[in-house]
Amino acid sequence: MTATQPAGAAPAPSSPSSLWERSDAPSAPAPRLIRLELRGFKSFATRTVFAFEPGITAVVGPNGSGKSNVADAIRWVLGEQGHGALRAKRTEDVIFAGGQGRAPAGMAEAALTFDNAERWLPIDFAEVTVARRAYRTGESQYLINGRRVRLKDVALLTASLGQSHLVVGQGLVDAALSQRAEERRGLFEHAADLAGLRLKVAEAERSLAETEANSTRLADLLGELGPRLRSLERAARQAREWQGLREQLRELQRVHYGRLLAIAERAVTTTAAAATAAAAAVDAAREGADRLGVEEASAIRLMEEARSIAIAHDARRSALDERVRRAGYERDLAAERHAALGRRRADMADTQAALDEQVTGVSRQLERLGDELAELEAATRAGRADVAARQAAGVAARASR
Repeated sequence: MTATQPAGAAPAPSSPSSLWERSDAPSAPAPRLIRLELRGFKSFATRTVFAFEPGITAVVGPNGSGKSNVADAIRWVLGEQGHGALRAKRTEDVIFAGGQGRAPAGMAEAALTFDNAERWLPIDFAEVTVARRAYRTGESQYLINGRRVRLKDVALLTASLGQSHLVVGQGLVDAALSQRAEERRGLFEHAADLAGLRLKVAEAERSLAETEANSTRLADLLGELGPRLRSLERAARQAREWQGLREQLRELQRVHYGRLLAIAERAVTTTAAAATAAAAAVDAAREGADRLGVEEASAIRLMEEARSIAIAHDARRSALDERVRRAGYERDLAAERHAALGRRRADMADTQAALDEQVTGVSRQLERLGDELAELEAATRAGRADVAARQAAGVAARASR
């Protein structure tokens, strides 16, 4: 057996175990183990694949390296239900519990693949993969080639493996030798491939028990229904008589309903003629109604035209009234403006006389101011001449000094 395991897989305590393949089976060649895939099972945190090549395969290692977990995985896949055989106390113990920086796994899965080219297993596949999953919620799943099945299906499929595959754990030989003959019987029956036959026998016995129970129930029902047979016969006779009366009633009803149908047909013919005459009258009345409708539409149109003319006249009269009102208003406004202009003209004449007087006074003031300005300019020129003479005298005095 060749084991490929990712680095860092956590080891688990174990004891030496061996997987034996018996090649001396008297029937066809047994399905050879191809590989074992583990994921989250005990110490195998990550996906680990063990490839079983032809020949003798051995797994060696120190104590605690996880050798026994391989044999436990094979037992577990093949449907082992005893926690003691798996060195566990409950289902959660077979799920990786974490360690060395790894978080606990939520599911444990193991898959065992067989080479079934000789169709030794009772299934039409050249390669058969039996898998089992367990969750921390307590749920377990069994799969055959990826399809969910029952534990019973796995047991029936792998029952014949007892002839060629046997897991022998540490102390199993000593326990077998120390057991009594009755206790060793189960071990030999498993090795002789009697487990599958026992499953079939148990299924047959259960089917027989159900059949016997059904037979007993049927006898009880017959015993209960026997006394009621005469009453049922009388009821059947009455039913037959009732059937005859029912046929007679149907015949009478047929004749009666036929007569009623003839009367109804005659009434329908008469009613159809009356309906035709009524339809003609309705058509004539409809034509008259159509003529009245046309005349009414014409009268309505004339009335609408007259109403439109009246509305137009009303609009023109309103417009003329508005124009007369506006003309009167404008006339009154013009008269008021004329009076205001007359008053303004008189005021402007008075204002012009006052302004003329003001212009005359201002002219006289300007003349006086012009004379005063001439006098001031003459005085200024005389002052400047005096200043110039004094400056010249000062320059001459400084020159003489």
